[in-house]
Amino acid sequence: MFLEQVKRERKEREKREKRGEEEGEGEGGEDEEVDFEK
Repeated sequence: MFLEQVKRERKEREKREKRGEEEGEGEGGEDEEVDFEK
C-alpha cells in the first residue's frame, strides 16, 4: 500500500537525519515531519 511506502520513506529519512546530526549536519526542516508522525 501507498501508506506503507510513505512510512518506510519517513523511517529512512529519520535514519539519515540521525546520522546527519551525529556528523553535525542536522536539518531543522525534517523535525516537522517527525512531529506529524506522532
